Amino acid sequence: MAEQDGKAEISDERAAELYEECRVQPAAIDAAQMHKLERAVRDDPHGVTRRVALATLAKPCAVLFDAVERDRAAAVSIAHACDALDTYCGHLQAVLDTMEAARLRMELALCGREDMDAIYAEARAGSADEPAEA
Repeated sequence: MAEQDGKAEISDERAAELYEECRVQPAAIDAAQMHKLERAVRDDPHGVTRRVALATLAKPCAVLFDAVERDRAAAVSIAHACDALDTYCGHLQAVLDTMEAARLRMELALCGREDMDAIYAEARAGSADEPAEA
């Protein structure tokens, strides 16, 4: 399989087969799961963990290292934060995987159009006029 611009190229025949295989895939989640996932993202319970992580990054490593070296309670708190971050990262990875699956489905649907590049160009031109999401 040849590569162009870092992407593997496939034959038109194989692309058509993949398109048809994907076209018949059922919904990946039902409405209840969709609402549950939306609530999980919207009502993110990891705010404190995220703020601790960002505060850690906003200071030189020496500050963190010194606190851990001289204060056992601080070390225990840091260990707790590490565990919480591990959980949070798992949550973020699950969200990322879900969004990537949705993006892939959308992109595959667009592959069925001869004017896919023009469609993307039009969508991107329209996006330039819209405010970015916060």
